[in-house]
Amino acid sequence: MKGINFSEQMFHATIEGRKTMFRRIMKVQPLTESENWKLSTLACTTDNEAKKHKGKYHWSYIVNCQYSDYYDDRYFISRYRVWDQVYMKEPYFAFYGTEKVKYKYGIHYEDASDLIWKNPLFMPEKYARYYIEITSVRCERVQDISDEDCLKEGVRYFAGKFLNFVTYTSTNDYFEFKTPQEAYADLFDKINGKGAWESNPYVWVYSYQLVK
Repeated sequence: MKGINFSEQMFHATIEGRKTMFRRIMKVQPLTESENWKLSTLACTTDNEAKKHKGKYHWSYIVNCQYSDYYDDRYFISRYRVWDQVYMKEPYFAFYGTEKVKYKYGIHYEDASDLIWKNPLFMPEKYARYYIEITSVRCERVQDISDEDCLKEGVRYFAGKFLNFVTYTSTNDYFEFKTPQEAYADLFDKINGKGAWESNPYVWVYSYQLVK
């Protein structure tokens, strides 16, 4: 079974039901505009005909050049598929010779001050306590995200105490933003590195639900 690693804030947002969506940059980006090639049409559909392409997403390009239309068909595959169940990784400590496990997220410090936490990236499924199920997959440019999707990504909404406009925050650091998209842009850069939002890459958009 595949796993996924969220930040502590986004981990808790998922458990609390505030986060039901995440985006991941496509490792191989589709064609982009250039001086000689203009991307005019882009479609993303599942291919149910060719067995070798089963489960992949079919991107059809119609590129208008100076003399004629040029067709370029490619297949990209997402890491997670619809109805995949995925276990949530988190820092953990497994007591040697027993089945006892402690988890860093949500624990009181005095209960674990002497523990050396394992890197969540390498957490095996057998220690997982939470699972999610993928309910939909699509592709889009990251800057096409809607305000509604920003909130589904875990961006929080609150009224500024001394401000006369609605503000948003992307993490527990309580940085304030005027729009949910600005808050998500900050979160996207924290996950993928400075400048990731500005580059506006194609991303896989995953919707999911917590498995009870």
